[in-house]
Amino acid sequence: MKDTAKNPQNGGESKEIIQGTLPGDAAIIRRREKTASLKRSLSFFSIFSFAYGNLSSCIYYALGVAALYALGATPLVFFIASIFFLFTAATYAEGSAAIPEAGGSSSFARKAFNEPTSFVAGWCLLLAYIVTISIAATAAIGYLSALEQFAFLKQSPWNIIAVGAILLVLMVINIVGTRFSALMSNVFIIIDILTQIFIIVMGFLFFLNLPELVGRIRLGVVPTWNQLLLGFYVVTIAFTSIETISNLAGESRDPGTTMPRTFWYTTLATMSLFVLVSAAALSSMPVEFRIEGYLYTQVGDTLRGSQTSEQIQFNYYKDKQNKPDLVPIQNAVIRVRGTENEHQDRTEIWRELTDEKGYFVVKGLDFGKYDLKIYKKGYQDLEFNFDTRHPETAPMRGLWTSDLVENWKNNPVAGIADAISGKLPLLKHPLSIWISLFAFTVLIIATNSGIVGVSRLIFSLGSHNQIPHILAKVHPKFNTPYIAIIVFTMVAFIIALPADIEKLAQVYAFAAMISYTIAHASIIAMRVKFPDMHRPFKIKLNLRIAGRDIPITAILGGLFCIAVWILVAFYKDYGRNVALLFILSGILIYHIYRKSSEGSPTDGKQNKS
Repeated sequence: MKDTAKNPQNGGESKEIIQGTLPGDAAIIRRREKTASLKRSLSFFSIFSFAYGNLSSCIYYALGVAALYALGATPLVFFIASIFFLFTAATYAEGSAAIPEAGGSSSFARKAFNEPTSFVAGWCLLLAYIVTISIAATAAIGYLSALEQFAFLKQSPWNIIAVGAILLVLMVINIVGTRFSALMSNVFIIIDILTQIFIIVMGFLFFLNLPELVGRIRLGVVPTWNQLLLGFYVVTIAFTSIETISNLAGESRDPGTTMPRTFWYTTLATMSLFVLVSAAALSSMPVEFRIEGYLYTQVGDTLRGSQTSEQIQFNYYKDKQNKPDLVPIQNAVIRVRGTENEHQDRTEIWRELTDEKGYFVVKGLDFGKYDLKIYKKGYQDLEFNFDTRHPETAPMRGLWTSDLVENWKNNPVAGIADAISGKLPLLKHPLSIWISLFAFTVLIIATNSGIVGVSRLIFSLGSHNQIPHILAKVHPKFNTPYIAIIVFTMVAFIIALPADIEKLAQVYAFAAMISYTIAHASIIAMRVKFPDMHRPFKIKLNLRIAGRDIPITAILGGLFCIAVWILVAFYKDYGRNVALLFILSGILIYHIYRKSSEGSPTDGKQNKS
């Protein structure tokens, strides 16, 4: 005889009492723990709003750093990356529909491979979430500092203090469990879409010159092939939203249909905006060649020149000098004339003056050959010739760049708004305030989303005995993983200390590409190992190999992720070293914990009730 009873005080624990059939037989009590689950209450629009908000926030910081490398080819980089983003979205659509639980790539790897692989995917993903928290908080302060009242936040240590304050407040909010309402989230999404459309329309209306926009791209020169490839690792920050959607699979009302639809609509909407906003940015702040440097003279030459009629010699330096025997030359005339230009009038002349530090910069040069002459009464003339098509041969500091990179790298959308304000003076003040405050708010929400993502991932790793129970411990009153939130928010603050979004993007790309590569490999492995597995959504573009359908998009997506990872591993020491330290530390903790844990490993299988 069997009798089953539940203990409401023990999170769903049940006990099965098996009574013997003869008088005097002992009764056996078998306890069974039911795995905790999330309530399936989210509709398609709820998940779409959350995912879109998370993904669209990337444009507020990724654009400037991507342009640092890709320059005029930034829209092209976003477009190509969006194709591979679609491939990765297809992988997650199939995986999340088949395995509708929090964990994303970690859950896929558990089914396809084993627990250690699942942990590596989850731990790398955890670092990706942590870094997006750091990036979003840093970018939020960047937009706030664009306002005159908060300009002091551009300086250290105030920028770091402000980031710390944001993280502290959001940490407390997430421990207590307060969340933005669904209605408020939807309102912000609508305003965000309208704001970005306004930026695109105004940018195109006032600045778009398609021949000039395309003409400033000279692949192999501007940007160089190396710069173009490095531009891809920055835009992969947007891939985080794929995991954000996947982690909501366990709360979706109908994951089989809702998850694929969410992936497609979110990807198409946001990546289209990425391409258009980047085009608007580079139309309003075009790529150009700049010549800059410092002019000094020797103290002895200055004294001798003042006493005789002998002309003083200019001394050009690429960088600022702090030598006591050098005196900066102010108000020297810098004249630049084109001699063989591809697009501009050859007779056009640029004139600039050196400032009190002897510094000068000549902007707006195009492809071609130029003569530069420096002169001032009482000084010997100094002349240079250079070709902007070969900047490395210039005798002075010359580079292809943009105001987007030089002045607005950490708050690029504010740069577009500033350019639009130049055409609409009446909107200058209100538009700058609106963009700065709205972007600040969007990025705060994105920072909070990152912390929520950490909570959901910790829930998944903890439920599968992959991290120490202390990290997954739930607060007795607020029912949130408060220790994990505290620990990893502190890690996010430490990682944010350089206050450099480009360096943070390196760390993200190194860790995230490992996780996404494992996701692609897992989908392929499950096609091979479990061909008859129930898949509410199945990628249709396949190769037939040994009787198995292998998704082509998973192969291409995986190769793209591996290529980006190799770029970061070989060319970005900071990102590689920080990410490796975190990943190897996690693997060590995992190994020690699993060896010492009283509970046996799940070996790829979840506890069943």
